[in-house]
Amino acid sequence: MDVKAQVEVEKAVQILKLLGDKTRLSMMKLLQNNECCVCELVEIYKASQPAISQHLRKLRDIELVKERRKGHWIFYSLNKENSYYQFV
Repeated sequence: MDVKAQVEVEKAVQILKLLGDKTRLSMMKLLQNNECCVCELVEIYKASQPAISQHLRKLRDIELVKERRKGHWIFYSLNKENSYYQFV
């Protein structure tokens, strides 16, 4: 296996591991057509703000979601420009 294929497989493994969590997977589906702030996701998932923020941080770190700041608020949406968007 060449180096490029190895890197792509490793990235796919990383993405699939993250999406193996049902909360993150459902967040991805929700963010597909909606832009949400953490407070909205806290209400939807009935989870703590730190827990929701951790899920979003993991998705942001691999660039599956992007954030947009508006004052003190941060809104999250899917990063449709990510090269793995179609894969997800």
